[in-house]
Amino acid sequence: MKKLILLFIIIFCLAGISYATNPTIIIYESKIGNVIFNHENHLVYGECIICHHTKEFVVCSSCHGIDANIIKSKNAFHKQCKGCHKELKQGPTKCKGCHVK
Repeated sequence: MKKLILLFIIIFCLAGISYATNPTIIIYESKIGNVIFNHENHLVYGECIICHHTKEFVVCSSCHGIDANIIKSKNAFHKQCKGCHKELKQGPTKCKGCHVK
């Protein structure tokens, strides 16, 4: 019985490490709750350029929020993500649908 419990603990820990180190999972920290974004789940909806409009795969905040002429990343995410979710009639559009505490 102890070996079985130990085995479950090991499997749970490995699954957690795998989830935390998965490059397709990105966690955006927020005051109202973090947003967990899974790239893999979104690939079926179109080309990467839809979101990565610069054709480079850089962190959004490298421009958004730095350059005063460019929309802040928070506003860009809300506009892009909610707009797409509403257009496809799929995915959350309310705050708590994306922001998890």
